[in-house]
Amino acid sequence: YLAHSLDIYFREEERITFDRDGSLIKGLLVGNTFIGYHHGNCKIDDLPLLFATSPSFSMLFGFAKYREVHTGDKHHYMAKETKGVRIQQMPSLSGTDRWHSDSNYVHSIRAALALVYDKEMGKVAEFEERL
Repeated sequence: YLAHSLDIYFREEERITFDRDGSLIKGLLVGNTFIGYHHGNCKIDDLPLLFATSPSFSMLFGFAKYREVHTGDKHHYMAKETKGVRIQQMPSLSGTDRWHSDSNYVHSIRAALALVYDKEMGKVAEFEERL
């Protein structure tokens, strides 16, 4: 719903677009960096292969010098590299609900990240805002 709302809010801005299709995975090329997006409700070590073999993203994935996959599902920060692909699990701004408490998914740092990319050098900065 946020993407739909922002798309309407920025409708006069030609340089701002939102990918609102219903696919479960999304990806784009920023300079020479491929960035894949997945909810993360899976074995995340398998995500690089998913994007590398996807009919929609394999060309972008193959042409990229740098490759990243961003997920969210687990609500806590984690970053690792698997076979040359950086996987970054984003933190969440949301609080702890009953299900998270019952499952002991508690005490995560509530935060949002802003990632900065250079067209040639890939990701060059990461900023974190905590609640």
